[in-house]
Amino acid sequence: MPEPQPDLSETVATSERQWQDRLLPFMIRMLGGLTIFFLTASFAQLAYLHYRIEKGPVLSISTLVPTPSPTGGLTQIETASVLLEAHVLDQRYHQANIFLMARVWTNYLGFVTGMTLALVGAAFILGKLEILPTSLEGHAKIAALSLKTASPGIILAVLGVVLMITTIVVQHPIETRDVPVYLGPKVQPQENLLPPSQVSPKPLLPLAPKEKVSK
Repeated sequence: MPEPQPDLSETVATSERQWQDRLLPFMIRMLGGLTIFFLTASFAQLAYLHYRIEKGPVLSISTLVPTPSPTGGLTQIETASVLLEAHVLDQRYHQANIFLMARVWTNYLGFVTGMTLALVGAAFILGKLEILPTSLEGHAKIAALSLKTASPGIILAVLGVVLMITTIVVQHPIETRDVPVYLGPKVQPQENLLPPSQVSPKPLLPLAPKEKVSK
């Protein structure tokens, strides 16, 4: 009598279970390693940001009361005004630097989160994990996305790529304008310090009429 042939579907299922059991330690280590990296790097970046926020420019009170110069020059009030104006300028650009660092840190979080989702999704795809079919849809002004799959890895990878693209494309401009505070209204900011969108064109001066020379 001929021997019964093994069922092909059962053979495939057994092979997939063996493959998943072989990759299970790898997926566990990847999840643990990415979690430790994300928490450690995010905590270090946040601690450095707090350090830079607290380490702002400090103005000593003793410098505001200089000794009077016997040769004349600036008075004590004028010297104090200049020092205060310089301190305000330092504080303004320190705040702009903090805003820039916070924006970089936010973009870093978004990019690393998207990369983590993509790597975890790739590990799940490699491990041939499957769930019930899930649909994912997204609509925007210039594009639309529709996805239906039974693999959680594909969903995580797509979400990670979308998140990384969003953090790269979306920009938050930071603008700083220098305006005198202590030096009085006579000192006006230069137009070249303003953003190009806020610089108003100067009107052309009319030419002076030529004088007739009498012979």
